[in-house]
Amino acid sequence: MRLTTLHILAGLAAAVALLFAFIAAGAGAAAFLIAVGAAALLVWLVYSLARRRISRTRNNTA
Repeated sequence: MRLTTLHILAGLAAAVALLFAFIAAGAGAAAFLIAVGAAALLVWLVYSLARRRISRTRNNTA
């Protein structure tokens, strides 16, 4: 079977679409990891502030 210009262009378009799909998947994974890290920092901040507030309240009442 002889390749025509249309076959070559379709192959190139498929390769570019696959490349964009991999880039988008990588960006999605990176964004997910950043969001998880931000959530972990927020949880740590709330926990440390609550622990400090609870220990201060216990020391004042005793």
